[in-house]
Amino acid sequence: MAQQSNPFDQFDETPASAGQIIRDPFAQRREDRADRNDARAERREDRQDQREAIMTPAQLEALRLDNEKKRRDLAAQQATATPEQQKAQSTLANDEIIAAIQRAKADLQNGGAAGYWARLPEMFQPQSAINLSGSLNTIASRLTLDKLAQLKQASPTGASGLGSLTEKEGALLRDSVAALGQTQDPARLMESLNNVEKHYRNVMALSNGEDYRDPKVAERYGIVAGPPKIGTGNSSMEVDPSGGNVGPNPALKGVNDEVRALIGMGRPVEEIRNYLRSKGVDDSQTQGLDAATQFIRENPSERGKPYRGDVSVDLMRTANPNAFGALSASPVGSYFGGAFNGATAGLSDEVVGGMSALTGGDYTQSRDAFNARKNLLNEANPTAGMLGNITGGAMALAAPGAALSRLGIGGAAEASTFAPRLLAEDALYGGLYGAGENNDNRLWGGFTGALEGAAGGAAGRGAFRGLGMAFRGARGATSDAARYLREQGVPLTPGQAAGGRLKTREDRLSGFQGIGDRIGELRRQGLEGFNAAGFRQNLEPIGEQIPPGLLGEEAVEATRGAVGRGYDAALGGRTFDANDPQFVTDLGRSLSDARGLPAIGDQAEYSIQRSIEPFISPNGTMSGRGMQQASQELTRRGTRFGNSQDAVGPDAANTLSDALAAIEGLVERQSPGTIDAFRAANGAYRGGRVLEDAVGAARNTGLGLFTPAQLTNAAYANARRFGGRQSTTDRPFFELSRAGQQVLPSTIPDSGTAGRASGPVRDAVRNIINAPLYSDTGRQAAETFFLAPRPAAVERVGDIMVNRARIPGMFGNALALQYYGQ
Repeated sequence: MAQQSNPFDQFDETPASAGQIIRDPFAQRREDRADRNDARAERREDRQDQREAIMTPAQLEALRLDNEKKRRDLAAQQATATPEQQKAQSTLANDEIIAAIQRAKADLQNGGAAGYWARLPEMFQPQSAINLSGSLNTIASRLTLDKLAQLKQASPTGASGLGSLTEKEGALLRDSVAALGQTQDPARLMESLNNVEKHYRNVMALSNGEDYRDPKVAERYGIVAGPPKIGTGNSSMEVDPSGGNVGPNPALKGVNDEVRALIGMGRPVEEIRNYLRSKGVDDSQTQGLDAATQFIRENPSERGKPYRGDVSVDLMRTANPNAFGALSASPVGSYFGGAFNGATAGLSDEVVGGMSALTGGDYTQSRDAFNARKNLLNEANPTAGMLGNITGGAMALAAPGAALSRLGIGGAAEASTFAPRLLAEDALYGGLYGAGENNDNRLWGGFTGALEGAAGGAAGRGAFRGLGMAFRGARGATSDAARYLREQGVPLTPGQAAGGRLKTREDRLSGFQGIGDRIGELRRQGLEGFNAAGFRQNLEPIGEQIPPGLLGEEAVEATRGAVGRGYDAALGGRTFDANDPQFVTDLGRSLSDARGLPAIGDQAEYSIQRSIEPFISPNGTMSGRGMQQASQELTRRGTRFGNSQDAVGPDAANTLSDALAAIEGLVERQSPGTIDAFRAANGAYRGGRVLEDAVGAARNTGLGLFTPAQLTNAAYANARRFGGRQSTTDRPFFELSRAGQQVLPSTIPDSGTAGRASGPVRDAVRNIINAPLYSDTGRQAAETFFLAPRPAAVERVGDIMVNRARIPGMFGNALALQYYGQ
């Protein structure tokens, strides 16, 4: 139902004219004096609190008794105050409250005082929001329940019969004060302030034993500034779901005067309602009629003249329903109306006004009428209107991008959350939308709209890209290395798992107290897992393992025992017949080749003989351990020949390798599978030597934790020592050490307190914000989020989402303008 414009919007401190009252010229002085008194009272309370903090219990009890006596004396003084004094006190209190309401309304009209801006921390709020907060606090503190109770007690309603009316107005006033929420829509807050003022003026009249329904009383207390202009074309718009035309009905222009005349003549309520029904006005469109007729009955002296009190008759609807009107008022119509508004960047009312002006209509009237209808449709169908605005806004934002894409501009920018071009587009559209929607303050609306649009667009792109990353996981060489480490059981920090910006941020955080300690602890756990992975990988081929939790020298000792058990499992209890014809032939060929080498042939032949003969028994058998020792001697002597400067040294090394192959052939023929187990034990022995060297290089760290770089250096030296190719992937722990160097720290994190402090408050805030991510649960969730394997189809979807985040940014822009712009 359309509401009568609030008559108090016209009330100010200008000289009296028709329908206005003169305000007390000393009211402002009294307000200033009251403010000073409040400030002095607060200072007295602060000093009192300070004194009480250092008092003994006996002194506090004495102070309490003294204060109680002062309160009783003050109550007695007030009880004996003259009527003139009581009236002056009441007038002062009333002026304070009315002034606070007027200041709040003025603050609200300045813009940026309520709604979105009131939700921000106080340090970011505009001055108008801070001023409004103070005014609302003043109103709430002055209109507490005990203050209203005092008004009721002071009200001489016992004899006047106005007690029930006072109860009603008091309840309405309390409800209105409770509705003064600064974070709500500014228009609704203004309506609540108007209600508070109206009901308080009513209570003021009732407290003095006067009936505010009396037109003279109402005008004296500022409840009405003159007869309301109802049905004359000045009423506000409303939506008629029946599809009827919306707006003042010229045919009902005289109804206002007739209703007031009938009330003044003392006609019954039902007769007046029948008259209105004959004009097409139903009962729901009338407010205050019962109270007005009751007043005339109770005050016969007011009969015979038109009623000038507070009565509202809504004459906006006309009985002209049509299908198109009904559709436009439906959720479907609200959606398309919102889409039109979003597509025109909030300038739909200006567009309609301009079209009307081109056809000879009035621009301002058409614009305001369309804007009013638009707002009412959004109130009637808020979800449909919001979705329409979002759709239209996204379409409007898509146009520039499509045009630039045709020109070959854009591309990679669509995949960036904070791409400058996209932020500029978001801010431009948001600024236009905000300016178009704020008809009272275009500049402020444009400023806030630009901020909301840019933030919403970035948030939409960021959220969509984040979801896409969750689908596809982390990418790149570093991410592949992190995945490998995760598979090896190495725990990673969120920054190590994600890489990129999160890793850079984590590096900065590691230098602060609190959260830096936690990051250092997690990184140290990662290095412990890396060390454990090295020892585990080394023993896996022989089916051995060391007890969990062993690191450093203890792990090296345990590895030696495990390698020995590996050799026992491969060779223990086995005997081989060295008279095997094939073995004799193969070994004879190796000796012949060695003997034929120039200059060092005798040395090569001797080396083969001395490596094998001591381990063959007189009856021509070779034990498993003898085979192991013969193999080790051939390998050692062959390495020496290979590293010599002699020109035929490599050829001599080859003859020893042939002799070793002859022994392995003998073993494999007589005990299949033994050579594979033996070679695995040899690899574990070699790897154990590498790990031992790495632990030795890390001996200064206390626990013997080695870094990936120290493991790499030890493997490089070992490959060179045993004749391997140290610069290739053949060296031990190549993949593990390379992945570790890409992801893990190059030094052992300090277990003490991390780096610098930036102040207790900032440190505490930083720690609270980052604690969930670096908890055990957060770390595991980050690993899963970035590194867990996905199906190929899911990864492809993630790629599309990451690289095509511009469209979600458009919807985020429009959504932010709808949500925060309310």
